[in-house]
Amino acid sequence: MSKKDTYSASILIVDDEPNNLKVLHNLLTNHGYDVRAARNGMAAIDAALATQPELILLDIKMPELDGYETCKRLKEDEKTRDIPIIFISALNNVVDIVEAFEVGGVDYITKPIQFEEVLARVKTHLTILYQSDQLRNQAYHIEKMRERDKRRHEQVSAMRDQFIQAATHDLKSPIGIVMGYADLLKRMDDVRSAPKVMDIVEHISDASDKMMTLVTDMMDILQLQTAYNLDLRQVNFSEFLQQHVEPHYVKAQEHNMDMRLSIPADPIHAWVDTSLMQRVVDNLVSNAIKYSPDNTPITISLRENDHGTVLTVQDEGYGMSAETIKKVFEPFYRGKKMVGDRYIEGTGLGLSIIAEIVHQHQGIVEVESELDKGSVFRVTIPKRETKEVMQRI
Repeated sequence: MSKKDTYSASILIVDDEPNNLKVLHNLLTNHGYDVRAARNGMAAIDAALATQPELILLDIKMPELDGYETCKRLKEDEKTRDIPIIFISALNNVVDIVEAFEVGGVDYITKPIQFEEVLARVKTHLTILYQSDQLRNQAYHIEKMRERDKRRHEQVSAMRDQFIQAATHDLKSPIGIVMGYADLLKRMDDVRSAPKVMDIVEHISDASDKMMTLVTDMMDILQLQTAYNLDLRQVNFSEFLQQHVEPHYVKAQEHNMDMRLSIPADPIHAWVDTSLMQRVVDNLVSNAIKYSPDNTPITISLRENDHGTVLTVQDEGYGMSAETIKKVFEPFYRGKKMVGDRYIEGTGLGLSIIAEIVHQHQGIVEVESELDKGSVFRVTIPKRETKEVMQRI
């Protein structure tokens, strides 16, 4: 229903007394309303269906179909259920008035009618109707705008992902060529015998390595966030952890760090995508080394609980603020580049990749940290039955 001026509204009046119809018809017509009349309940229903009035004034005491039953039938029909109905009746006891509201009436006027009261009630309910209609229209347009914005956001996101995927894929080849030439130059006698030239080549090599790491990380997280299918295998996670922690001992020893591995005597098995879970272990351990001062311990532990396999990496390093903890798993978020006396390199994607991998495993990654006291990263991989994994394949 579109918004109209109050004084051009259409009203259906229903009463079996011709004099009552005449009085109401003249009153409302003289005040600019478009008025139609019906002398019984069935005629009122037919008229309401045919003309779709904006308001109905309905008498109660009528032969055959009284006002209550007429109102019920109008409210049962989808085409007329939203038309407001004001009862006009000589019945003025509480029971009759309550029943009028129970069957769907919005107001009740007792006879003999007072002209000013009728006009005031009619105007009030038409105003409510139009305001409600306006609110519905506004809500409809807001919802349409939200849907449009959502479609635009999805289109932009898709374009962004396509661009990143294309860009990163196309960048890998030229970066690889630069890395290859830099490696070749470093082996040439003319370059090795010229320290300044060698220094330039080293800078080219380092920069291309960082670019390749960034491109690889971007492709990884994009792939993980779209449609990555886990290659789940049941592994002895105790042995798996030992195997992938081992390469980090050399780096830890360079900084005189005591890296401890705590594993139960009985093997712990878990269903994991081994290549992805290796990334989790490597990133967590290398981060612990990177963000800890020399001569501090790092503890890597494994255990089982009711929820699954729990991997914990704990350090006594520089720690993080509460603000950093909130953002630490966001893509491209990086804390301070200078931590303590150490310059920290990174793409800002390592922890977001960890979070996405753990999410793909339907697991949980948690962090506890305090500035200058260290950090604890905890990854829980849920237990799975063989039958459940086979259903996923």
